[in-house]
Amino acid sequence: MQSRRKLDVSFVIRDADEPAHRGGINSIQYEPSKKLLFTAGRDSIIRYWDVSGDKVVHKGNLEHHTDWVNDIALCKKGDNLLSVSSDSAFKVWDVSRRSCSVTIRTHKDYVKAVAFAEKSSTAITGGLDHKVQIWDINQLIAISASNTNVTAQPLSGHRSSVYSVAITPSANIAASGGTEEIVRIWDPRTPGSEKVCKLKGHVGNVRSLALNEDGTQCLSASSDGTVRLWSIGQQRCIMTVRCHRQGVWTLLPDPDNFNHVYSAGRDGSVFLSDVRHADRNELVVQEDASVLKMALDEEKRLWISTTNSCVSLWGVNDSCTEIDDDLATPRCSSPVKTVKGSPAIVQHHVLNDRQHVLTKDSEENVALYNVFLAKKDEELGKVDFEEEIKKRSQVVYVPNWFSLNEKTGLLNITLDEPDCYQAWVHARDAGFPDSEPEVKLNLGGILLRALFDGWVSVDSNQKDGTDKSKTPSKNSISAGSTDSKAQASNDKSAANAVSSQNGPRNGFFSVPQHTPIIISERGDAGSTKQRMLAGQVTPGNEATVGGDTLPVWVRDVVVKNVLPKFSRLAFALMPYKNSAVRPLRKERLSAHDVVRMDKIVEHVFEQLFAGNDPIMPSKDVEAAVGKKPEEVVQILCQDLVLSPEHDLRTVKYFFWKAGGDMQIMYRLKAEAPPPQASNDSTTAPSEET
Repeated sequence: MQSRRKLDVSFVIRDADEPAHRGGINSIQYEPSKKLLFTAGRDSIIRYWDVSGDKVVHKGNLEHHTDWVNDIALCKKGDNLLSVSSDSAFKVWDVSRRSCSVTIRTHKDYVKAVAFAEKSSTAITGGLDHKVQIWDINQLIAISASNTNVTAQPLSGHRSSVYSVAITPSANIAASGGTEEIVRIWDPRTPGSEKVCKLKGHVGNVRSLALNEDGTQCLSASSDGTVRLWSIGQQRCIMTVRCHRQGVWTLLPDPDNFNHVYSAGRDGSVFLSDVRHADRNELVVQEDASVLKMALDEEKRLWISTTNSCVSLWGVNDSCTEIDDDLATPRCSSPVKTVKGSPAIVQHHVLNDRQHVLTKDSEENVALYNVFLAKKDEELGKVDFEEEIKKRSQVVYVPNWFSLNEKTGLLNITLDEPDCYQAWVHARDAGFPDSEPEVKLNLGGILLRALFDGWVSVDSNQKDGTDKSKTPSKNSISAGSTDSKAQASNDKSAANAVSSQNGPRNGFFSVPQHTPIIISERGDAGSTKQRMLAGQVTPGNEATVGGDTLPVWVRDVVVKNVLPKFSRLAFALMPYKNSAVRPLRKERLSAHDVVRMDKIVEHVFEQLFAGNDPIMPSKDVEAAVGKKPEEVVQILCQDLVLSPEHDLRTVKYFFWKAGGDMQIMYRLKAEAPPPQASNDSTTAPSEET
């Protein structure tokens, strides 16, 4: 069955290989027996690295999430990895196969935290849907086609978002916290049991939690800038540490001494504190960005991830048993080694052609992307972003047909109904100069065909992949109201014009095969239904996209080859003031909104000077013999001469700028011209998607 919620299709423009993170790294885990560092990024990718030598070596990527990976936890000595994400998914990974074994979608919003109890193979997850859930990982790993029995033990009680969870190795005690500023303590061993207790004292979001091995004490870090040590048995705060200037986002106790804890957060300061004494705190590292997560290696050196795209190893172990009470000078001045990242896209501007996007990354580099072809066109380097926008803008209006964001540090393009099918353009304007002049493309429809080019489950009478929808004929101007005439039916369709059995099924181009395609429920927290690469949608592998997953509005184009009709615009075509030309027999007309002014010129010329019954006097008709329409007739709007390349929607948006039916004027070119309309984009209003 189709999901009751509407489904969108999105894709990511990225490189074939993405060996480095783009943007912040939300979580890290270190596996000492294999000397592997696992990093979970805001670019939706989990990477792992061999850190045994002097140089860090990238070993592989785990890719299946579609939004920020918020937290990870190792289990089974690094054979498996647990991950949670803002795509609402909880995943179990087989690291050796670099594959996702299980995806669980019982959370209905961003999943923010996961923790694992090694001795009991139990995991705990928490998210913005106010839910905390307990999982049997052995049961999840055993899932197969014949065994799909999966149940989660819910821990009910949270009234707001959960940002942090913790669990003891034997899973006898669990903890959770979030925006309600309370630490809740649970006994996961008793299904359906009420919480053990609530620990109150924080006045900010509880961002990080840790439990000692026997579950008698709890450490918590909060956006209120404090770290607190709690006695669970006494249900009270034993000690409050106040060494941070801003919110504390992560903490990490020494595995051999629970009273020694590293804490870090928004201010980038990493402190080592003895939580038995409020004033025993040492600044060990000062990062230049907010700290998101920490991990200790076997030598008790500290791996730190931040909101930038790098992870650094710091040798803080030199005197970890001694705390120098130094709040000013960090113990470590430079890292031992660094896992380097790549710049993330932080700003974008959609150009007026609605095909190209300018971006600026975190290192001030500017690039030009082609959304229609799903690729990067050009690296422009460190140029002025605003000046580049002005230089590349055009006086052209194309309706919005996609939305985009750079949340993951890459361009994520979303196509939804009905906006996806709003933009028709001439094929030559879309980058296909060899196309016939009358061929027009529906940008969204052609792109969807490229994304699902390998889909083979087409209707038996549509297996050639051609587009049976009609495009406007050469004189696609009709008198009367917008609905008075049917679509013109004699012109070539977009796909027919250049389609061949050996080329792309859409007749024009293919998207890069490494392009991730995502089908998800509509909305900021919409659940991902399917993720695949464009190259995985191949003949014989159409199961990659389940028939109940592909939205109906996509199937209509990809499978049934049905494209929407053109939009039409009503307008009045009248002589220019004080012009010698006569009125047309019908001045109220309608036409497809992609009709250009050169076609309007032809129409006026034919009515005035050609045909069986020309309107103009015979001497004027004779004078026009042998001349081209554009040599005789000029088209204007609001006293500005229009370019032959302007289409009706561009004229309405940039020149008419008024309510009611648009008024277009015509006159003889020999008459004194008014000021010319400039093709300089500075005359057009600035606009941004």
